[in-house]
Amino acid sequence: IKEVYCNLSKSCTCLKNKYFQVVNNNDEWIGVASAQECHSNPKLIHRVVHFTLVDGIKEKVLISKRSSNVKYDSGMWCFMDEHLLHDDDYQTAVFRGLKDELSFDGNEGIGEKCHTIFHQPNQTEFARFFIAYYKDGLLKPDPSEIDEIKWVSLDELRHKKHEYSSMTQYWINNADWEEIM
Repeated sequence: IKEVYCNLSKSCTCLKNKYFQVVNNNDEWIGVASAQECHSNPKLIHRVVHFTLVDGIKEKVLISKRSSNVKYDSGMWCFMDEHLLHDDDYQTAVFRGLKDELSFDGNEGIGEKCHTIFHQPNQTEFARFFIAYYKDGLLKPDPSEIDEIKWVSLDELRHKKHEYSSMTQYWINNADWEEIM
């Protein structure tokens, strides 16, 4: 197998926005690879975060409909996601995703809830699932990423799983929603 990632230091700045973290099955950092390499070689496990907002007072969960212009899960209802760039930690990626996709600063805090490895034909992702707590504020979805957002009850979330992407279904089935809410 040809080694397609390089062992650059985590602080390298020449690769910003183009290279993702490559890890082993234990989520231990082993290098970086280009987005193209990560999305075309399932042997390269790269880090991603999936996240959503929870309004604990109203007991609602935010779900987003992916833009029809994106490559993966276009037009599907999903939780949001963000790749970890070469020098990110998971929390940094969540806050960047909240800002980029919803213009939301995550001021009520975030929390990790579970993790898994998603194996797909052309890529493998080590994914961690985070909740961002929401109290109030205007959410402005990025139209290049999101066509629509809506707040749903936990009951709606659990009983309409067939409407959601497979990754979102995984988080619905495996996160401890009673503890989250």
